[in-house]
Amino acid sequence: MVSEDSSRRPDEELSLRILKQAEPAVRRFISELLAEAVKERANRLQLDGGNAEGQDIQNEKSLVTVLDGVRLLDQAESLSAVLNTLAVLVGAQAPRVAVLTVNHGRVCGWHAVGFGMGLSSAREIESSCADVGIVGQAVDSAEPCSAVCGPDGMVADVAPGFTSVPTGALALAVPVVVGCEVKAVVYADDAGKGSVAQWRAAVEIFARHAGHCLESLTAAWLGRFVEMHAAEIVVEQMSSDTMPSPLSNLQQSNKGS
Repeated sequence: MVSEDSSRRPDEELSLRILKQAEPAVRRFISELLAEAVKERANRLQLDGGNAEGQDIQNEKSLVTVLDGVRLLDQAESLSAVLNTLAVLVGAQAPRVAVLTVNHGRVCGWHAVGFGMGLSSAREIESSCADVGIVGQAVDSAEPCSAVCGPDGMVADVAPGFTSVPTGALALAVPVVVGCEVKAVVYADDAGKGSVAQWRAAVEIFARHAGHCLESLTAAWLGRFVEMHAAEIVVEQMSSDTMPSPLSNLQQSNKGS
């Protein structure tokens, strides 16, 4: 019987010997590459002052803040409580914020913060949706709308109307949709201090979830209303059943004839 080793051709044996001799060198080379990569990453983090890790921590904190806000909205037990909670949450995200209710093509101020003497109270806001720029656009489209104020200000069909927007500021209007209808709008801008994606995303998440909360509370209220009046309807129906109907009187007279 011929052994496996003796059956190998000389070129195969040579290849195996070369591989065995080269394997330690290859392993050392790979180890050196990995060590160099780790060293390079450590140097980069040191040069950046830990910015990458700091950004990760900041992103994690932002996510926790948004999650806490969603939980607060879930705990609101009335329509006004939802709007008040929404106002507080978005007010913590952007320098200037207004929560507006929508009714019959008009917007009314519910809460406003950060506008200074130019807008001291949300009650000062009461206007047609056609006169509030991106806020009206958000109502019409039921989608978020945004715009950046240029050096010459915002054009008339974009400017919010109830306040002037600083040059370079990014303005955002997010509709609060309840049962396929826009019942409120959140307006926010960065007052020209520079925008980051986190606050815009947070404002949109809070506004969207507030809409779901309002829809749930409205459905619950309607359910209780129907349940209460359904009992009254049943009582009225039972009372009417004890009285002979015109049809039953006609049938009885036919039997007696």
